[in-house]
Amino acid sequence: MEYSDNNDDYNYSDDEAKSLVKEYEARLELNQAILFGPDEFEVIVTWYFEQARIKKADRAMQMAINEYPNHSGLLCMRANLYVAMGKKKSALHCLKQALVMEPQNIDVIESMAELFQTSGKPHIALKYYDKISDLGHYTDELIYSKASCLIALGRYKSALRLLNNIIQEFPNKLECWLLMGECFEVGHQWNKAAECYDKAIEINPYDARSWFRLSTAYYQQSDYEKSAWAAEYSSITSKSIIPFAPSLYRMVNCYLMLEDWKRASEKLEEIVAKYVEDDDSFVLLGDCYRTQEMYHKSRKAYQKAKAIDPNNTGAYYGLGLLSMIEEDLKNSEYYFKRAWTLNERPEYAHSLGQVYLQMEDNELYEHYSRKAYESDSEWEQYTIDFAYSLYLNDNTAEAIALCEKDLADNSNWAELWALLAGLHYEVHHVDKGDDALYKSLRQNVESHKILFDYFWDFEKDERLMNIINTYINQTGNTQAN
Repeated sequence: MEYSDNNDDYNYSDDEAKSLVKEYEARLELNQAILFGPDEFEVIVTWYFEQARIKKADRAMQMAINEYPNHSGLLCMRANLYVAMGKKKSALHCLKQALVMEPQNIDVIESMAELFQTSGKPHIALKYYDKISDLGHYTDELIYSKASCLIALGRYKSALRLLNNIIQEFPNKLECWLLMGECFEVGHQWNKAAECYDKAIEINPYDARSWFRLSTAYYQQSDYEKSAWAAEYSSITSKSIIPFAPSLYRMVNCYLMLEDWKRASEKLEEIVAKYVEDDDSFVLLGDCYRTQEMYHKSRKAYQKAKAIDPNNTGAYYGLGLLSMIEEDLKNSEYYFKRAWTLNERPEYAHSLGQVYLQMEDNELYEHYSRKAYESDSEWEQYTIDFAYSLYLNDNTAEAIALCEKDLADNSNWAELWALLAGLHYEVHHVDKGDDALYKSLRQNVESHKILFDYFWDFEKDERLMNIINTYINQTGNTQAN
């Protein structure tokens, strides 16, 4: 901030400002009269403010207002100081006083607009920005501020028109390209948003925000490789001492979407080395290790997450999955139950059901399969397990009704058609079973395997094997085993 008087007639150097402050403090200490002009008070207040000595700035400001109560420049400065102190109501009062003194003072009107804009009232801020325009004052900063208000109000097309006006005259205005990209994002025009962020990067290749927003645009277009590449540049160009955390997480998400577990785990290792208390990242790292069959490392990551947060359900769930891989049903039951007790998520209930299925506890298998289904009936596997649990508990008719109800809404669920076929065969509804089996094969020829996973004896049924192999041969697929 430059030390200057209200009319910009004279600028104070840093040494002159310090000298003025020294004189002010000497008079204050000796209890002498504080006789300074408005411009000198502004310099004193500014110097204290820039040194983060807010209380002293506030005291000097109050002396200035006492001496010049009707000075609009000082009232405007007082308002800005109040804003810095979080006293927005007091700031508004000062600015209203200043407008009474000078209703056409551009600085005061602009301060009023900025106050409303930062207070989440863009509709009021816009009126003050329009008033500045009506007074014949046009700057690219003013148009930019108006565009920001329009975006906050959802008036994106109007904002784009204003931003285009600025860019025509100032094509290297980086902030305008970022705002234009934001407008295109709202309309899900991710290609155009990416073009804006590319332009911003051309202007300043070291702007981390531009790289991160470009990463977002690529991510929304499912171009995960490019998204990870842009996110990495965002992290590199960030001025933070440690890497820009959102960029690192974006890279992880990209690698997870690409099912590149190795790169995902490498990036997560970097994250947990920097953010040692990030329990969720340790859980994700455990998941990546588990997928790569690095079970020892996976367990250590889950245990670390649990140590950081004893209530992290992801850690318990991951440990439960590892126990399932090791065929340790008792530990699986313990970990899944712990996760379910802390957070009744459908996948936790479903996994508990799988444990009880292997333990041959059909009642608990049905209980937790029902819980999973009731929490999320839009996932095919939950319907399959709930229906099969009903069948195991001698409720075949209810199981068939459940399958038919869900297939009415999701006719492309090939594996559920296969399960329904098995249920019909179990109660000797051969024609209905054949119809469901054909529908299953038409949706996905591999779905017949579900029939044999849940009804083992049918794999020995020559008639069924003939139906399946005939269909497979006619469609040119691999013969069933």
